[in-house]
Amino acid sequence: MDETGKNKVSILLVEDNMTAAIGARAILRKYIGEADMVHSGEEAVEKFAQYHYDIILMDLGLPNMTGDEAAAIIKQQYPASLVKILALSAHDDADQRAMVKDNAIDEFLSKPLNGEKCQFIIDNYIAHKS
Repeated sequence: MDETGKNKVSILLVEDNMTAAIGARAILRKYIGEADMVHSGEEAVEKFAQYHYDIILMDLGLPNMTGDEAAAIIKQQYPASLVKILALSAHDDADQRAMVKDNAIDEFLSKPLNGEKCQFIIDNYIAHKS
């Protein structure tokens, strides 16, 4: 943990909707810490190649390259990486959750982002990573 009592973890937020991105980033800042932000699946793949984040919060409904496509590319290109990819979606239904389980996504979070639930998942990830 750092001096603020938050876990030291590198986070990438991938969200194409600016309103949702600002809200999610504020929640992350409050509960977990700072997060870098990009707005497309392509940018997520490029940014991960540069920085190898611990956690990626990935909107599934991205244009051009969807969140699950970007997640699959990241996991395929970096199989030794311990990155945890959390799907973000406003569509919280059984089909969406099943699709996530079948892909490179590790967890599903519904929008709007719940800071306490996100913090719980990240804290567990950090505890098992150490």
